Amino acid sequence: MQLSKANNYSDSEINANTLSNLAGMNRVTFYGRMKQLNQENPGEFIRKYRLKKAAGLIKEGGKTINEICTEAGFQSLSHFRKSFKEEFGVIPSKFIDAV
Repeated sequence: MQLSKANNYSDSEINANTLSNLAGMNRVTFYGRMKQLNQENPGEFIRKYRLKKAAGLIKEGGKTINEICTEAGFQSLSHFRKSFKEEFGVIPSKFIDAV
């Protein structure tokens, strides 16, 4: 599997194991390097990246929250809403009003 920065963030199957394999590192080493470089584990890094992409899609407009949830790589709308609120302080549907 080759990771393309342009389109794979929406693939909900991309996870820390996928990234460690692509980096050519074992999972434990990759976890340690990510923690050292970003002060967050690979799972947190992926989640925050997806949430930033979702915020950008909300700002662009033209898509429903359901479409954005799927496009950002979240499998569950409720998990997406909860994660979005934790990251940005508002639910996705209120985000555009908050910025």
